[in-house]
Amino acid sequence: MLFAIVFLWQFPHFLAIALMYREDYERAGYKMLPAFDVEGRFTYVEILVFTIALTALTLLIARGNGRPLPLMIGLTVLGAILLTYTLRLARSKTRVAAGHLLHATVCYLPIVLAMMLRYPR
Repeated sequence: MLFAIVFLWQFPHFLAIALMYREDYERAGYKMLPAFDVEGRFTYVEILVFTIALTALTLLIARGNGRPLPLMIGLTVLGAILLTYTLRLARSKTRVAAGHLLHATVCYLPIVLAMMLRYPR
């Protein structure tokens, strides 16, 4: 399950980086997804889909293992925060919003993992 969490987490995290530094990657010759997706629609949808899948997976894991209510509340709040930053990026399509999402993902993963350690089954 930890692998699945980190696997899903990497998409919003690294695609936010790719959006922030799109021009730098292009100048260096790296072919990142945002370079192929000129308008960015596919990239923003992909970030949103993986964010929803990530938050749903963490909630399902916590619920399925019969962990206590504080963990479920904490994971719900964290998922809502991450989803908020994802929706802001999808709406504004700015480099600043991508940076905010990047910081949110950097905070999200260790907090989720720490909460899961705090409330083992």
